[in-house]
Amino acid sequence: DLHLSLRRQRQMCIRDRLMNYYIHYRKRRRHSIALSIDALGKLQVSAPYGMSRQEVDALLLPHQKWIAQKTAEQEARMQAHPPAQYREEGQVFYLGKPYILQRLQKQRTSVTILSDHRLGIAVHARSDGGTYQKILEKWYRRQALNYFNQRIAFWAEKVPWVHTLPTLKIRKMRRQWGNCTVSGCITLNWQLIKLPEKLIDAVILHELCHLQEHNHSKRFYALLSSISRNWQQDRRTLKNYAHW
Repeated sequence: DLHLSLRRQRQMCIRDRLMNYYIHYRKRRRHSIALSIDALGKLQVSAPYGMSRQEVDALLLPHQKWIAQKTAEQEARMQAHPPAQYREEGQVFYLGKPYILQRLQKQRTSVTILSDHRLGIAVHARSDGGTYQKILEKWYRRQALNYFNQRIAFWAEKVPWVHTLPTLKIRKMRRQWGNCTVSGCITLNWQLIKLPEKLIDAVILHELCHLQEHNHSKRFYALLSSISRNWQQDRRTLKNYAHW
């Protein structure tokens, strides 16, 4: 089954500025790192599993100018378009896209996509942070159940060995993105809803193949290759994602 990668928060000094960054560890032989700046201007680093903090920092040093420039550009964009009457409360992901989470003061609880980069969550004014988190997770789970069922139905029509839609369960899983029982029940990690649609499909196709081949034999991978030519690349990409 498909497993998760790790994420750690680190700090280092970039051009006389102490900067927090997130490092995502993935299992890859190539001894290199990949850099990106997220919607909140935070540095995200993807590195091979087992690379030490000192090695990562050493590889970051030649890129200080780029990091400082891109971080400043993103921060300037955020200042130029401030979210009126909302409070910024960090970043969340939905279907692979980053959203700035903004808390709204309303009488009724709700979660609403406000724009291409803002997700509003409304609760009563007296609610604490734990309540916000519970409401957001409930919304995630509801979106996940609906979206995963749609994609399973879509792909089930395209694979000849699926004659009846499998039972779907969602839950939080520490070490897997999904699994399939011998009886044909598919369980998916609800946090998949945070990943790009292409990767969600990759996990679903993997589990649908287990309805025919409940193993990881040559027959299983031949079956997977027949419906997903890029499954190996998708699997490598999945390993780059942290367990959010």
